[in-house]
Amino acid sequence: MINERLKNNGCYEMCDDNTEGFIDVKFSLQPIVCPKTMNFIAFEMLTRFEDAKINVEDFFNEISDGWIKAIIRLQVNEINRIKFDDLSYTSINFNTKIMADDKFISCILNQVNKKIAFEITTSPSSNIEEMKLINSIVNIKSRGHEVWLDDYLSEEISESMLFIADWDLVKIDKSIMYKYLGDYEYMLDLIADASDFGRRNIVFEGVETNYQHEQLSKYKCLHQGYYYGSLIECASIERIGHRFSFEYQ
Repeated sequence: MINERLKNNGCYEMCDDNTEGFIDVKFSLQPIVCPKTMNFIAFEMLTRFEDAKINVEDFFNEISDGWIKAIIRLQVNEINRIKFDDLSYTSINFNTKIMADDKFISCILNQVNKKIAFEITTSPSSNIEEMKLINSIVNIKSRGHEVWLDDYLSEEISESMLFIADWDLVKIDKSIMYKYLGDYEYMLDLIADASDFGRRNIVFEGVETNYQHEQLSKYKCLHQGYYYGSLIECASIERIGHRFSFEYQ
């Protein structure tokens, strides 16, 4: 069983029966930006820790499904709490195993009171898991939410993942930007395929420099990365209002 409690600084203290002491978990938002207007179009919810020694990727690779589900529930609580006046979606990361759990997905759909995006971060490990994933996606979209494909063309997300669902948005893994940023024809073909010739939105991940911003602005895509600012801690936000201004607690 996972136990959690909210501290005065906005962190959640979390532990289970096997943990010695609490782990302080906090949530942040990273903007997804239109590079031409520099407006924030949406946000991705990210998990961070008070203890800087904890590696986020390693943590999520090692923890149990129970821990992941508990963190997702807390993320939904934060989305429910913050007033998003002008934003359509905030995304939460789900690995395929969690997405294939139809009971848990139904619980999340009943818990959330805003439109969210379910951002898929891994490929199915079997045909059965793939079918359960597809069933969850149908359920999610029938309730008015979106499904996004994360890290497209990374080691975790192969090209075949593009065709198993009707994705609303696809994020291109940052490794592609590093490798092909100067190859205009390749990038055009990639965007055409990933967007289904403009039918769905595309996001380039990992934008960190002005050069990357300028080069990627040649294409009709959204951007995400630290070039557009630091993460925004959820605990400090009460409202994200008109033109994406922030009101702090």
